[in-house]
Amino acid sequence: WRVPSSVDDPKNAALGLLLQSYLFSDSSDLWKSVVLEDQLAESVEGWWSPHKDASLFHVVSIIKDGKSSDEVLSRIQTQLDNVAAGKINDRRFTDVKSNLKYSLLMGLTSPSAISDVLAEFSGPAVGDKGGGVSFIDGVFGAFNDVGPKELQQFAKARFGKDQRAVVVIHHTPTN
Repeated sequence: WRVPSSVDDPKNAALGLLLQSYLFSDSSDLWKSVVLEDQLAESVEGWWSPHKDASLFHVVSIIKDGKSSDEVLSRIQTQLDNVAAGKINDRRFTDVKSNLKYSLLMGLTSPSAISDVLAEFSGPAVGDKGGGVSFIDGVFGAFNDVGPKELQQFAKARFGKDQRAVVVIHHTPTN
């Protein structure tokens, strides 16, 4: 799915990170259903980071042998459609938001970890719009300003079935 620049509006970065963690972390309903309960896939993950320009929000799943990639894709789309329809668990949303904020802070334990975070968040913001390191403050400040309604609008505008591109890679083992 295509998502807008996160540099133009740090709120887009906050919403992208929230959606990624809300739907695709190993504590999500999607993960529990697809990976643990029905064992359709070995994993299902959202992959996204802040970009200067419009970019892609990747969703990757490793499907188990004999299981249907169409079923997993359908469940992913259903979860995205639920968020777009406003079916967001307020408690989980609050927990995800808190986890994102505090896990970043707790991870700043070494010069290497700090430089990784600075590069990921400030790198895309350097240039014509300024930003740089202050972009981190903008993104994490935006966490305070966004709620389930903003996540719903973000998903509704960008994550419809007709807005996705799907690539399926099959592996056929050789004997």
